[in-house]
Amino acid sequence: MQGLVNMVYQQTERLGYKNLEMIKGLDRTENYSKLKKYYRSCVKEYELSNKAIEEAKGFASSKAYRSASEAAARAFDSISMCEAYLEGSKTPGYVTTRNWWFERMCDIDKIFTDLLISAKF
Repeated sequence: MQGLVNMVYQQTERLGYKNLEMIKGLDRTENYSKLKKYYRSCVKEYELSNKAIEEAKGFASSKAYRSASEAAARAFDSISMCEAYLEGSKTPGYVTTRNWWFERMCDIDKIFTDLLISAKF
């Protein structure tokens, strides 16, 4: 189970960095100031989220599962904030989809880690 958890965190981390680059690219090319402001806010939220996933990954590898679960929850919350900023904005459709996938991956990280807290593997 530990190997699976580590793999899931790695995949989440990879997706988080890809999405961060996507949002940075949108910020660089956007001319509408209100949407640009939202993208900049999302960049900050992705940076926080990615940092939290890195921390969670480290906690999980050292079997500090409760701390890993809390860090994964922080990552989820940061991406939820990004989604709230962009809600109702005219963003490309893939942005919502990729944010949703990353948010789900953070949730999966937390669920797997919570399983390790409650079970004796």
